[in-house]
Amino acid sequence: MRRQPAEASAQAAGNEIQKLSQLPIATSDGRVIRLSMRESEEERVVAIEEFLEELLPGRFAALEDQRRAAVAADPSLDGSLPDVTWFAVVDDAPADVREQAFNLCMLREEARKAAALIGKYREVLATLQEPVAMPVGLQDVIGAPEPVTL
Repeated sequence: MRRQPAEASAQAAGNEIQKLSQLPIATSDGRVIRLSMRESEEERVVAIEEFLEELLPGRFAALEDQRRAAVAADPSLDGSLPDVTWFAVVDDAPADVREQAFNLCMLREEARKAAALIGKYREVLATLQEPVAMPVGLQDVIGAPEPVTL
């Protein structure tokens, strides 16, 4: 069965995007990312949070409850109290697990930042795939119909 030209073009474009998602991309801060890795980085964040919860059971929720109670007592505190983070939880962790928990927080932060960065790079790629209108008259010079999709 012979494919229609549009179907073949769509398949070829999909194959190229798949290849691009696997290529290593050097970022401006010296890291190397792959566009396909965002979901796995997000999963790593969740897995580390679950491990932190096992290591420090209930402490994150307790700190959130303390913050909510303080804001309920004095709503003006809402903007001045810091958000609850795992780093804040680790500050009050027992000494025997504090270093391990801190290292896990660092790994979680690294994964969170990587996922966010990959998301930004994906957004840039998505904008390159949006239709771009040629300046009036240019399509006559090069013979391309308007709009042109990159």
